[in-house]
Amino acid sequence: MPGRTRVFLVCAGLLAAAPAWSSQAWASGAEVAEFGEFSAEREYAAPPQPGDDMLSPKGVVEGLRLVRRTDTLEAQMCLHFGVVIRRLPDAAPLPPRLTVQSTHPRLTRPDGVSGTRDSFVTATDGDTAYTGWTFEYPWELQPGDWTIAFLDGDAVVASKTFHVTVPRRPGSRCPAPPVS
Repeated sequence: MPGRTRVFLVCAGLLAAAPAWSSQAWASGAEVAEFGEFSAEREYAAPPQPGDDMLSPKGVVEGLRLVRRTDTLEAQMCLHFGVVIRRLPDAAPLPPRLTVQSTHPRLTRPDGVSGTRDSFVTATDGDTAYTGWTFEYPWELQPGDWTIAFLDGDAVVASKTFHVTVPRRPGSRCPAPPVS
């Protein structure tokens, strides 16, 4: 939805066919399976849940697709990036809900609210979970390290750090408006 930054969560069954990538495995029996730039067929607003503490509104995505596997991204409007975690074959299922905690460079909204950390609750299907972000406001285009961690209580299930850089050329990933 234009005009809103989305913290994405999705029922991970949509990702069941995604290929596995080697990554660091965590004691919980989960690993980072996919990461980088994503696209979605559809996105819509999600109501806040207990445990959500965010600078930007949360949304839900459907038809998720990995566009480019990378952990280095240029800060551009409409860029979608995120992480898929997957349960290891012999591990116990993921809990139905995990807390996602992100740390990032200081973001300051136009109303003066600022912070370097966001957290919210996301659903899993027992095998996988996804979360991600879209840059939709200029105040969010902050270079630096953006770390996404999935937590079960205080235990880190999996985490991934993205290095967000200043764009080499100014630009946007936003779709062009239709020509009439």
